[in-house]
Amino acid sequence: MGDCFRHYQISLPKYLYKYFRNTDNLKKCLMEQYIHLEKPDEYNDVFDSAISLHVDDLKRIPAFGQPIELLKFFTHRDYKTEVEKVNFQECNNMYVAFEKTRAIVGEDNYQNTLNEFLKRLQNIQAYNNRIACFSESNDSVLMWAHYGNALKGGCLCFDTSKDIKLFSHAQKVNYTQLRPHRNNFEQYFTKSAEWAYEQEWRIVEESEKIETPSCSGIIIGEKMEEDKFLELAFYANKIGIPVYKAKADPEIYKIRITEWLIPQSENNYEIQI
Repeated sequence: MGDCFRHYQISLPKYLYKYFRNTDNLKKCLMEQYIHLEKPDEYNDVFDSAISLHVDDLKRIPAFGQPIELLKFFTHRDYKTEVEKVNFQECNNMYVAFEKTRAIVGEDNYQNTLNEFLKRLQNIQAYNNRIACFSESNDSVLMWAHYGNALKGGCLCFDTSKDIKLFSHAQKVNYTQLRPHRNNFEQYFTKSAEWAYEQEWRIVEESEKIETPSCSGIIIGEKMEEDKFLELAFYANKIGIPVYKAKADPEIYKIRITEWLIPQSENNYEIQI
């Protein structure tokens, strides 16, 4: 346990940040103290959690249900009747199932069916788990543009040391040019190098939401509607969560994070952090 905890302390950032475009979702997560997880196909990356399927990977796919139906579907119409007669129940996996059809359809048709089958499955995004995404950065220009609704949204800060049980499952995303082709959770933590600016960490679970006491701050974009800003800010202050504002620097391309304090008079007091 000691070695595991030391590794956790060294590798995991003290703080992780979750951006929100939608202020209603931000408000709900703040008030109910939970993290929402989404399916991969709900994200804006068509490659998210989708594997690149190779021929050898067919040995890991059971030969029944949808895979068998796809094999039959892509079989050339001249051979469909014969392929329908094959007893696929004798096959341990889809590699064996395809081999059973090889002599029936001929080499060219076999390769065409195989290629279509692989093409169909390799871009299907994983659907049996959900993902919670976080960033190491709270002041990224691109993150605020893409996920913070151009400073009209917000960001929650999570202190990972306040919920070790949860954040010990967090893994850093690996950015690369090669797509994963093993269905062993690697696909959830591998993304194109073009997304490296996100500095992303992920938690993968089956549940849709996870309650956690680890929220330690809220950052609100300066362009958020004033009534929504004040509602979030005063509620966070009421429950003892610090409030910060994200503002565009007037001179350079940088997002400034300043602490927001409840106004003592007509003015708001902001402290640079």
